[in-house]
Amino acid sequence: MPKTSIPERKKILRLFKDGFSIQEIMDEMNLSYFKVYNVVQGRVKTRYSHRSDKGISRKVKDDEKLAEQVDLEGFNDVHDFMEHQIVLIARSMNKTKLGAEERLKMVKDLSAMQKNLQALKLEKHLQNIDAVLLARIVRRFDPKLTDDDIIRIVKEEQTKIAKES
Repeated sequence: MPKTSIPERKKILRLFKDGFSIQEIMDEMNLSYFKVYNVVQGRVKTRYSHRSDKGISRKVKDDEKLAEQVDLEGFNDVHDFMEHQIVLIARSMNKTKLGAEERLKMVKDLSAMQKNLQALKLEKHLQNIDAVLLARIVRRFDPKLTDDDIIRIVKEEQTKIAKES
């Protein structure tokens, strides 16, 4: 991916100062989350600002915490925050010298976190599904079903899911 230009970076900062969230800026400028996040956090140069990470040791010491302080207002929901944390942990792996065993454990943990995040996103998406849309999808398979039949089917599936959990 190409780097953002100085005018793009200035526009990102201007939009963020005007109250736009990171997600809104991403959508408007068609950029990735981390390009916008790094500009907002001062990690890339603009002509009129210094880099906030200059002079900071990039090597993580044993007594330091791995997580950064993050402004939660920049995230739309918990899922965005979790994605951000997963990437921060992955980046910290590159900053430290880890043995093969420790690195493998971290990779396994990260992949488990990623799977859980995907499951949560799917669950959230399905909770937000419109009842009319669900009825239309079910009726594609059996056009004779009434609204009461669809409600009964949904309740049966919810019961099955509750028993599986």
